[in-house]
Amino acid sequence: MNTSDTLGNLVKKWHVWIILISAAVLIGIAFTYFTLITISMIIAFVISMIGKPMVQFLEKRFRIPNTWSCIITLLAFAACFIGFWLLVVPLISGQIRYFQQINFPELAEQLSIALSGTQDYLWRTGLMSQDQTLEQSVTVGISQLFNSIRFEVVFSNVLSVLASLFIGIFSVVFMSFFFLKDQRLFYNALFLFIPERYEQQFKNILKDSRRLLTRYFTGLLIEVVSMMILLSTTMWLLGVENAILFGFLGGLLNIIPYLGPVIGAVLASVLGYTAGLSGGFAPELIWIPVKVIIAFCVCNLFDNMVIQPAVYSRSVKAHPLEIFVVIMMGGAIAGIKGMILAIPVYTLLRIVAKEFFKHSKFVSKLTQRM
Repeated sequence: MNTSDTLGNLVKKWHVWIILISAAVLIGIAFTYFTLITISMIIAFVISMIGKPMVQFLEKRFRIPNTWSCIITLLAFAACFIGFWLLVVPLISGQIRYFQQINFPELAEQLSIALSGTQDYLWRTGLMSQDQTLEQSVTVGISQLFNSIRFEVVFSNVLSVLASLFIGIFSVVFMSFFFLKDQRLFYNALFLFIPERYEQQFKNILKDSRRLLTRYFTGLLIEVVSMMILLSTTMWLLGVENAILFGFLGGLLNIIPYLGPVIGAVLASVLGYTAGLSGGFAPELIWIPVKVIIAFCVCNLFDNMVIQPAVYSRSVKAHPLEIFVVIMMGGAIAGIKGMILAIPVYTLLRIVAKEFFKHSKFVSKLTQRM
């Protein structure tokens, strides 16, 4: 098929373009004006896709009714969430206690002694007046930082976040139950807006998207949990305090492709170094961030070579280079949110293109692995 035929075929599909553009506009409006409910619905749909195999297993193997199978599956998700919460909260409390134990005036004095050479250089070059010291500068800087924090605003924001979180959790649980109980509920609502002539094609799209996205999200969950275990174990073996907390944060941030491990390594390094300062400043503390960075490098090398190819390439049937380019484009368009959503959105676009534009040479090459 030549280029003119391909373009002509695309123009003839104007009904499809109207549907796709309308869907994109509606999704944009939903994210703009109904952010909480939209995100809750997406999370609920993801949970339903991950939990559907468990529901089917309980129904077929143990003959448990559909309603109870859905309830047991949701309870399993809740137990995992509560278990993580009970594990992480004491670790966060411990990290806060480390921070509270830091004697900032004493720390500033120790830093001033350690950086006496730098202080002499600043005096000689005139970058700091002779009547000033690094100790005074650090102490004043820390005091200004804490004085600039309006704790009443922070408290108000925390209450607002907690209220939104409660509403969001309730919405996710409520919608997840009905999505698990009857996944056709979502599809039936969707088909109200689909012309009859395209119903079979959209059925194929939904079937393929459910299959690929279920594999992707299940694999992503396995990757996150695996990285939590690997990072925690590696940092514990290297003697890093609070290794489980840092491993949990690193694994969770691994949801953000490529950028997440960097953020996790920096955050864990800062928290680990801060915890060490509770016993006073010492030059040996520099080894804490070094150990954290080594752990993140080793674990993410294993993740990139073993786990991610299984999760990204095999689950969505795309080449690793193709996935990399898509993630970078998603990041350029919408930042971190774009990087997280890049693969699912790209997968859906490939499925739609395969169904409606399969005679196009470009589309056939792009979807030949699916």
